[in-house]
Parts: sequence; structure tokens; C-alpha cells
Amino acid sequence: MERFVSSYVKKVDSKGRVSVPPPFRAILQRAGDEQIYSQLALETPSVMAGGAALLKMLESRMNEIDPFSQDYDDWAAHFYSGSDYLKIDGDGRIVVTDAIREYTGIDGEVVFAGRGISFHLWQPARFEDYMTGVRKRIAKKRELPKREEGALNE
Repeated sequence: MERFVSSYVKKVDSKGRVSVPPPFRAILQRAGDEQIYSQLALETPSVMAGGAALLKMLESRMNEIDPFSQDYDDWAAHFYSGSDYLKIDGDGRIVVTDAIREYTGIDGEVVFAGRGISFHLWQPARFEDYMTGVRKRIAKKRELPKREEGALNE
């Protein structure tokens, strides 16, 4: 299965249309996806998006939850009621909806950020802030306490 990788900054026109990056569009086309499943991300001011493979993965995770539980109901509301399909037009563009713009702060530009089976839509400055935090968290996790570091080198 192909993966969405890299990040692309694209201009949003006055009607809210933006071109999906060609590598992302090619992955969607090869999978037979004519529209993009999208949902507001829970922990960041971004939108998670992808094709049928993303929706299938999310539904697979939901199948692990008791379908009569509040937990299932909450996730179903988020995955279905809080989601949308973004149609890809003949020129390879989608419309960044008002709901997406309000939630993310996307205005004149949008970042398409690869996440493997999905990609996220971000307002550029918020994406940079997020990536700065990501790098800091990873660097901190890679640091070894001095005692352990010495033991490894012996």
C-alpha cells in the first residue's frame, strides 16, 4: 500500500479551492478514490484526510468497541457525523469548507502533511509550531540518562 509522505504548501483561491498535491492525488487515483474522507482532528487544529483505506482502518478500530456502548456512540458520532467528503474536481482541486477554515485557521495557504495512510490539512504557521514540538518531543525521548548512556558504552 502506498503512503502519503512529505509536506506541500498550496495556495487557496478566493472560492476556497486548492489543488491536491500531485503525489497525493496520484495515490488516491490509483486506489480509485474520487473523493477525500475528512474529519476534524481531535488533538490539533488540523483536518485528517485520506481515501477509502483510511475510512476502512478507522472502521476496523471501531469494530473492536462494543456497538451498544457510549464509547462506540461517541466514536461513531466523531467518525461519521463530524466528517465530510471532499470531492476532487476535474482539475484536481478540493474546496476547503467554511467548517475546515474555522477549525484550522486556514486562509490563503494550506499545508498538506503526509501521515502514511492519511494526510492532514494545516494552516502553515500552526503546522510549523506543531513540527517544532514534534522534533523537541522526539529529541527528548532519544536522550538517555547519563547513567544508562555510560552503561551502554562499556
